[in-house]
Amino acid sequence: MRKIVRTYRLDDPNDVDRMEKNDLKGWLSLSYSTKTEVVYSLWEDYCEMHGVNVNAQRLQRVFKITKLPQS
Repeated sequence: MRKIVRTYRLDDPNDVDRMEKNDLKGWLSLSYSTKTEVVYSLWEDYCEMHGVNVNAQRLQRVFKITKLPQS
């Protein structure tokens, strides 16, 4: 991934609009796998900041299939 640095004046509404458009354009240009990696990395960072153990065992979903009586 190529890193690009741009500067904007946050007190100028036109600069803020350009910044948001550039961010969106950059995000949309990424592949699905890159987006997935970025989101997973953000999730890991969030968990680390909030003290959540990423490798902890999680709740298991259990389904039981039953036959309904014929009416």
